[in-house]
Amino acid sequence: MPAKSTKSTTKKKDGRGGRRPGAGDPRLSDKALNLDPGDNTQFIRTAMALWDLPKVDLHDADEVRDRTNAYFAMMAEQDMKPTVIGYAMALGIDRRQLWAIVNDQPYNGVSRYDLPPGPVDAIKKGYRTMEFLWETYMQNRKIDTVAGIFLGKNNYGYKDQQETVVVTPNLLGDGADQKQLEQRYLDSVVVEEE
Repeated sequence: MPAKSTKSTTKKKDGRGGRRPGAGDPRLSDKALNLDPGDNTQFIRTAMALWDLPKVDLHDADEVRDRTNAYFAMMAEQDMKPTVIGYAMALGIDRRQLWAIVNDQPYNGVSRYDLPPGPVDAIKKGYRTMEFLWETYMQNRKIDTVAGIFLGKNNYGYKDQQETVVVTPNLLGDGADQKQLEQRYLDSVVVEEE
């Protein structure tokens, strides 16, 4: 009988645990570290264009809708993903005020109810559009997973949570009165005789 080969036939592990390259790897990929030529220019010019937009009347539903559409058109033209701060800048407010309007919360002593319903509805639709895009990017791996989770939790109220419900049976029975409970306990006591 020929001698068995002692050579291992199993493949050497590469430290990824069988996952696809980059999956769950805490290190950033080269794509995340290195911008393509012109990326910074594109991002800076887009930010400057947002700064230069004329002030929008947040009490005018048509102006808010037009500005919302203009913002998304600008992002599409620049081939950039819309952002919460970008949308807030387009509206001439900060991201905390945008969040307050969308979530019906006061901000700096101003209630969202100080705005008419039409503009508020338009702002909420714009925000929901960004949430739709965020979810679509996440499902289609068009955004880094860790960054996407951060954005979902911080901008759209998503949570990682498990709920545990502990149910304890009513050992004493429903609606038992004090005398019945005392008798039950007395009947359950075992007294050993010596």
